[in-house]
Amino acid sequence: MKSRFTLKTVISSAITMSVLSIAFAQNNAQVTDTAKAVVKKEVSKNAMTPQRACPVMGGKVDKSLFVDYEGKRIYVCCKQCQETFRKNPQAYIKKIEEAGQIADKIPQTIKKEVHKSNDSLVQQMDHNNQHKH
Repeated sequence: MKSRFTLKTVISSAITMSVLSIAFAQNNAQVTDTAKAVVKKEVSKNAMTPQRACPVMGGKVDKSLFVDYEGKRIYVCCKQCQETFRKNPQAYIKKIEEAGQIADKIPQTIKKEVHKSNDSLVQQMDHNNQHKH
């Protein structure tokens, strides 16, 4: 009798260990897949190249034609693409990123000039409002 109980215990333990091993292996595979996805995303983010294609038409960009949007400078190939980009900028930025390209940042000197221009404009409007009859 005692040997049967021991055999049952051994078999039960073996089954439990097998189930745990399978569960661990599946969980480990999920963790490995997740880790691979994170690494792939980081590698692809680091492998991005500067923008060279117009996000609207796909042609070669003209560095003198661009739209500044949320800290990014997006180059386009023609004036029509500038207008088209302005209608849905987030979609075109996504298109650039999906192509493995990255937009330039707006140069700091430009940001300062725009800020100064806006301040001057506000001051001019205040001045005009004060002198209305």
